[in-house]
Amino acid sequence: MPALGIADRNSLAGIVRAHQQAVETGVRLVVGCRLDLRDGTVLLVYPIGRAAYAQLCRLLTLGKGRAGKGKCDLCWQDVATHGQGLLAILVPDAADAGLAASLRRLRQGFGDRAYLVFTVRHRPGDVVRLRELADLAQAARVSTVATGGVLYHVPQRRIL
Repeated sequence: MPALGIADRNSLAGIVRAHQQAVETGVRLVVGCRLDLRDGTVLLVYPIGRAAYAQLCRLLTLGKGRAGKGKCDLCWQDVATHGQGLLAILVPDAADAGLAASLRRLRQGFGDRAYLVFTVRHRPGDVVRLRELADLAQAARVSTVATGGVLYHVPQRRIL
């Protein structure tokens, strides 16, 4: 595997360990963050340079300052304000009118840095769901990206 994207939830806390492992293994590290917004929107954001990384740090500082230790309170406007230089990848729940609106908002705020995630959930209806997502993305002129939906590096880390 030549590269691996890491996205902690509302944090960059795991990046130091990930960087150490990347150096040891020779795998290129792609630093990111999963943002769980106040309205239920889930975004993966990846800075494309140092200035964008600084913007992401400011964004997380803002969210953590509002919510207190261990939490993060961000809204769409916060992300739009601090989104310069970030790739933004929308993680959808369902292919519905709400997602269509979110895709329009994403495209408007991030332009060609806006993406929609495709993740196979291994549930009935996956093929239909992915087709509906593709249709909505195409209508909004948002590119798509596939992910494996990995949440933990070992099963013991799973929340019971």
